[in-house]
Amino acid sequence: GNNTHVFAASDRPAVIYSSNRKLLFSNVNLPEVKHICPFNSAAFPDALALASNDALTLGSIDEIQMLHIRSVPLGEMPRRIAHQPASRTFGVLTVRSFFDADNVENEAGFFRLVDDSTFEILDSHDLQNYETPLCIVSCSFAGDEAAYYVVGTAFAFPDEDEPKRGRILVFTCADNGSGGKLKLAAEKEVKGSVFTLNAFNGKLLASITRKVTLFRWKASDMDGVGDGDGAGAGAGAGGGGGGGQKELEAECGHHGHIMCLYVRCRGDVIVVGDLLKSVSVLVDKSVQASMEE
Repeated sequence: GNNTHVFAASDRPAVIYSSNRKLLFSNVNLPEVKHICPFNSAAFPDALALASNDALTLGSIDEIQMLHIRSVPLGEMPRRIAHQPASRTFGVLTVRSFFDADNVENEAGFFRLVDDSTFEILDSHDLQNYETPLCIVSCSFAGDEAAYYVVGTAFAFPDEDEPKRGRILVFTCADNGSGGKLKLAAEKEVKGSVFTLNAFNGKLLASITRKVTLFRWKASDMDGVGDGDGAGAGAGAGGGGGGGQKELEAECGHHGHIMCLYVRCRGDVIVVGDLLKSVSVLVDKSVQASMEE
C-alpha cells in the first residue's frame, strides 16, 4: 500500500508500521540483519538487499501479518471473555483465590469491564460469596437497540455436591465521560448452573444444568413471581435502551438432558452438547412457544 513502514535491523529484525493510530510490529523470518537497502532489477523487482555478518540476502517482504500478541496482567484467573463493539469494551470474567480467617482457600468471582484499546479496567462488579462466573455473552434483544453484557453464574457451596442455583445477570455499559460504567439492568435466579448463554433471534438462550431455556426481554411488572426455572423472581434493576425496567422471562424450554455443557445456534436450530448424552439437535417452534428434538 501507500503506508510508510520502518524496517528495524537487529538480531530480531521487525517491520514497524501504523494502523488505526496504533504502532504495530511484524517479525521477519531472518535470524539477524545488520544492514538493509532497496534493490531493484529485472530479476528482483522492488526487492531488498539484507546483509548479515556472513551473508547477503535478496528478497522481499510478504504482506504484513495482522496477528499481534499483547499480554495484559490481571492478577486473577480469567475464565471467559466477550467483546462489545458498541461500547468498545471487553467483558472479562475472572476468579481470584484467597485464604479466609480459618486459613481455608476460597475463590471470589468478578466481572471486569476492560477498554478494548488500552486494556484499562474501566469498572468491576463483584459476585456474591461462593458465586462462580461460568459464561458471558454480548447481545441485544428484540425491540431494544441497547447492547448488553449477560453473565451466567453458579453458587458452589462447600456442602453441595453440585450447584443447585445460579444467576443470570444483565448489564448495560454506559459512558460516564471518563470511560465505561457497568449498571446492573436485571438479574434472575435459576435452579442450577448457567453453563452457556447465546443470543438467539432477539432473545437469550441459556443452558441451565439439565435444561435448555429460551428467555425473552420484557418490561418488568414487578410482581415478584418467578417461573418454573427460577429460584426467585426476575428482578429488574434499571432500564435499557428502551427505557423503564426490564426483566428476563422464560418463554419455553427443553428437558431431558443430564448436563448441558455446550450449546451452539444457527437460525432456528440449536445443537446441545451433553456430558453423558452426547449431541442432540433442537428446533425452536416460536409459534407454539416450544422446542422440539
